[in-house]
Amino acid sequence: MHFYRGRELRGFLLAAGFLQVEGVATYFSYGTDERVRTFGLGRAADCRDEWYVSGIARHGLADQEEIDALEQAWIHWAESPDSFAAFAWGRVIGRRPSP
Repeated sequence: MHFYRGRELRGFLLAAGFLQVEGVATYFSYGTDERVRTFGLGRAADCRDEWYVSGIARHGLADQEEIDALEQAWIHWAESPDSFAAFAWGRVIGRRPSP
């Protein structure tokens, strides 16, 4: 896994022959009671999702006790009046040249 690959995406597309390559970012924030609760409880539910849990196990990231603790931490976070989260998603868009 390359954590900083995003900063190289425009170059990858340009090197592959794409045209009009553009990097864009979208920001998400969870800063109201409702959005915090929805986001936090959704992440807590992930801790019971078979696909999510099997991936954690397959990569040796956590055991079931740790996953259970993570679920409880998300529930606690979702119910806390001072919780806030924000993050950005970066994307790169390119056009294929005409044949």
